[in-house]
Amino acid sequence: MNSKNLPLEFGLGKVRHNELDLDRQAPDSELSEDLLQVEYVESNLIVDVGWHKTNKAGGEYLILLIKDCDWEHPVMEKRVTLLPELRCELQHFLTTANEVEVEQRSRSR
Repeated sequence: MNSKNLPLEFGLGKVRHNELDLDRQAPDSELSEDLLQVEYVESNLIVDVGWHKTNKAGGEYLILLIKDCDWEHPVMEKRVTLLPELRCELQHFLTTANEVEVEQRSRSR
């Protein structure tokens, strides 16, 4: 299996919504704005992925890390257009959120 096709690691996150297809050859204009949402309950974090049309012929993926439902001030934000870049950046966001979740859970004990 090619490393670019390895499944994403969500760690302690709970997938709340998933319409993301990382094996798609190219994004199309019919993608939903809401593609993936993973919740990290103890740390009150959400990793969110959406597709946003741009003025160009196409669009971009927007990855957000949200704390305490403050969508106006994301902890992290990244815009990408290519699926390999999306996979890499999304895994970075998931790993970051999971590390905070693990730390939060260890403090709560």
